[in-house]
Amino acid sequence: MQKKLTGRTSTMRTDKLYIKIWGVYFGVALLFQLLLPDFPTSFFAFPVNAALVLLTLVGLWLLRKEKPFSPVTRLLASPSTTLILLSLLAVSCLCLGLTSRPSPSSWWFFFLLAALFLHLLMVFYAGAFRRRPHRLRFILIHGGLLLALLGGFAGAPDTAEWRLPVGKEWPTRQAYTSQYGKIRLPHSLQLKDFNVTYYANGMPQEFLAHLLLDNTKNITLSVNHPYTLSPGDDLYLVDYEHVAEPRFCVIQVVRQPWKYVQSTGIWLLLAGCVMLFAQGLPTGMARKEKKIEKGGQP
Repeated sequence: MQKKLTGRTSTMRTDKLYIKIWGVYFGVALLFQLLLPDFPTSFFAFPVNAALVLLTLVGLWLLRKEKPFSPVTRLLASPSTTLILLSLLAVSCLCLGLTSRPSPSSWWFFFLLAALFLHLLMVFYAGAFRRRPHRLRFILIHGGLLLALLGGFAGAPDTAEWRLPVGKEWPTRQAYTSQYGKIRLPHSLQLKDFNVTYYANGMPQEFLAHLLLDNTKNITLSVNHPYTLSPGDDLYLVDYEHVAEPRFCVIQVVRQPWKYVQSTGIWLLLAGCVMLFAQGLPTGMARKEKKIEKGGQP
């Protein structure tokens, strides 16, 4: 009994210490958010983001292997860290949905997502390379989360969007950024034909743009059905001239070099969730749940 009380007291002290450490960490994040200019997203574009990811993967692997019981390893792999980071992420996303602040590209989200990535990576290293029940499921779920977060977080600096009006008269390469900056694209587009179908009340039901790519290839775009221009670039139809016979349409070029990393992570996560549903909880957790349901102590 005495040993159990001592263990609980030690755990409570450790949890309080972790709360203080993360409190200082996110206090610094808040100061950066309030005092510094906007987060320099472009600075972390490729190859800087790729180099940082590689250094993080190797660094945490060596830390876990050489010093598995160090304070940093324990902090990053702690369940208390999981609770703290997920709670902050939920609150931050709620604030973002209600007020649009802080923005996804802010200092606050950089600190938050960086901490979440380090934590997930350490948890993955701790559980994926040792014998455990349902090891494959663990790898799929946590590896999928890591890849999905990596594709969105590390890939954000390489993501770009441009819009260009495409008419029937001549091919165009001139695109515009959201800040009205100009850019010349490597591919030309020209509108050949535009078809609109309507509901009975006169509202547009579907619209199709038939385009000529680089004066040689015919392509068709419709809403929510992009054309893959390259492994990282997609073309979207976003608007058109609202007249009986449209003479131009608006095409959005979206560049997402890391999209396949993110989509791979999502599919792995879904596969792991299917296995979780099919296999159920691990034996120890299942017994604990049954005991709680019967009114016993966990």
